[in-house]
Amino acid sequence: MSFEEITSIEIHSANDIIDFVKSNSLKKYHANTNDMTWYRGQGNYNWKLEPAVYRDGKFQNESVYIKELERRRPADFAFDNNFDKLVKMQHYGLPTRLLDITTNPLVALYFACQNERDADGAFYYFSTPTFWEDNWAVKIVVDFVFEPETCIESLVRREKKRMPFLCDLSDKDAESSIWHSLFVPAHAILPRMTNQRIIQQSGGFLLFGMSLEKVEVSDNIGNYGKRFMSLLPLNENQQKMICPVIKKLKIPKEYKTNIIKELDLLNINEGFLFPELEYQVKSVITSIEST
Repeated sequence: MSFEEITSIEIHSANDIIDFVKSNSLKKYHANTNDMTWYRGQGNYNWKLEPAVYRDGKFQNESVYIKELERRRPADFAFDNNFDKLVKMQHYGLPTRLLDITTNPLVALYFACQNERDADGAFYYFSTPTFWEDNWAVKIVVDFVFEPETCIESLVRREKKRMPFLCDLSDKDAESSIWHSLFVPAHAILPRMTNQRIIQQSGGFLLFGMSLEKVEVSDNIGNYGKRFMSLLPLNENQQKMICPVIKKLKIPKEYKTNIIKELDLLNINEGFLFPELEYQVKSVITSIEST
């Protein structure tokens, strides 16, 4: 695992990113996983790599956000699997444990420069195994998000019913597999192209795991002897292990405006990246007023 802040290179133009990408790219398809290159742009160099639900104490409300949104708008999620539900919820602004990434470095560059014009931006390069959304480890994490279960024995029993291959394992080995899935810092996911925004942005996701705070053995009569786990978001050391290779480059704030103009010439702009009507209206107004 390596997290490298590249201080010897600064991004001053779109061409600088293209030069960087030429010498840093990987895309290999396999039966179960893909070793792939991903990118992410963040408007402030000092921001951490963390999803919205892990910020500002929101983590403890993760399942509450989800259940309440499903309660209020059941028809909007009736035909989606849990992962697609999570993607849709994030799309509309609900704090989730998904973090957007992209296979298009120019898209990442746009997001690094479009906002926070008074701060240096960050461009991230990830080289990591990548999973499809139906991978069993991904399913365990996503199902836990929708139905959290902190009793270890109950969790193992539930997942052995859901995941046929776990039935062939002892409870101890099944528990080990489940824990590994939940506590991996992040899974990189190549999603189905279920909405136009993912298509336009060449999008993917990092699905974040958790950290284990403690395990306590219950002495209550109803649960006597059963183990219960307390969970927290990733700590700083785990964040540095999100992907096997992470490289971070700085975009000085004084170059952001010019980079956005360069990207617009390449049709990497709000109108292209956000196909929804409200963004198309904003794009029309911006393009007319800037001429």
